[in-house]
Amino acid sequence: MTASSFSPAAKYFLTSSLPPDLDVLCLVMNRAWLLDLASSLRTREMLQQVEGTNALTIPSENVALLFAHLKQIWQSANRESEGRNGFDFEQDIELRVAEAFLSALDERCTLHGLQVTPHKLIADAARGQIMQDTSEPLDIEKLCRQMSISRRHLQNCFQSTFGQSPMQILRAMRLNGARKDILSVIPDARTSIGDIAARWGFWHWSRFTQEYKLFFGELPSETMACRQRHKNAIN
Repeated sequence: MTASSFSPAAKYFLTSSLPPDLDVLCLVMNRAWLLDLASSLRTREMLQQVEGTNALTIPSENVALLFAHLKQIWQSANRESEGRNGFDFEQDIELRVAEAFLSALDERCTLHGLQVTPHKLIADAARGQIMQDTSEPLDIEKLCRQMSISRRHLQNCFQSTFGQSPMQILRAMRLNGARKDILSVIPDARTSIGDIAARWGFWHWSRFTQEYKLFFGELPSETMACRQRHKNAIN
């Protein structure tokens, strides 16, 4: 399982393609802005019910159409990014993504509560613990000792909560952290990609680049180059 995030509040650094096994997509949007947009599409009432521990289940056929629509937006955005005004381009992408999401909502969607289980509490605590010092390499045995739980129990907590192992989830968190820092680095600054990788506990360069490319579909250097092209287009 690969998780990909898209935030309208952030700048757009889009890779040339989506990971082939993408099945989790996080869209982070301003709630008030999204509700205003939903009013014109008659889905505002449905969205207003989604707060706190509530969630909407969208029919599988709607999800498939949503992913196809988003993939088209991603691909066209990459083609259109060159020469486009940065702010206008970002607002256009925001609107297209939000409309794609809202179009997937209909009367077949069901509202249900999300339960915070003991397994989730332990998994969340482990995630918090491992992020306290990101420069330390991932060590599941050490984490278990710090939390006074067995490795098997930690594994069960992550599997029941996220459907993945602790190492998969924690590595993904750190890879995303490294990517965020690469996208935020100031051009010509003294901070290198290697420095950023070490900051997130990746001390073996070849292994980091391999895992990074497997997760994001591009090398860290390609991410930085994409960021530089985007910045130049805005300026």
